[in-house]
Amino acid sequence: MGKSNRAGRWTCWLSLVDDTVHFGRWGDDGSLRECGPGWIVEALNRASGESGAAEPTLADKSAWIAELVYEAARLEARWSGRSIVPEEWQRRDDKFREQMVRTVANYLAMDQLPSPEEAHDNWMHEHIRMGWKYGEKRDPELKLHPDLVPYDELPKDERDKDAVFLALVWLVKQLARFLGGEQA
Repeated sequence: MGKSNRAGRWTCWLSLVDDTVHFGRWGDDGSLRECGPGWIVEALNRASGESGAAEPTLADKSAWIAELVYEAARLEARWSGRSIVPEEWQRRDDKFREQMVRTVANYLAMDQLPSPEEAHDNWMHEHIRMGWKYGEKRDPELKLHPDLVPYDELPKDERDKDAVFLALVWLVKQLARFLGGEQA
């Protein structure tokens, strides 16, 4: 069997058995290999050149960070009992995942993150661009979403979700600066 096009790429997923988040890496044969807590050590070793593993590309890093932020925000919504909990990253379509990677990468590049209201406006614009419309109940098949309304018309739990998403992006940015040796 030839080398998988995902070989070496990092991913994360939620175990439905015990509600824990796992991290792993795709093998050359297309299989997924879970990495325990030592994945951080491996990543740090790779970054410092002490490992034989190939350095992930910027696109790989951006996609992995976007997936991590998305899944963390999704899990927070689920565990907090929010009114809308989106499907897992792997079940989202390519257009959505591509726009999420762009959005997270743009936010990470900003000196100052947008306000939750500005982030919601961006989210709304992107969803409309992807063909979503307002609907009283979220339906990914029909591309209907009740949050396609101005920020001040959102229920409190959905406004809070926007703030949590930005807090997760901020946390990733601070960790990247810390691990990269920059002052946050």
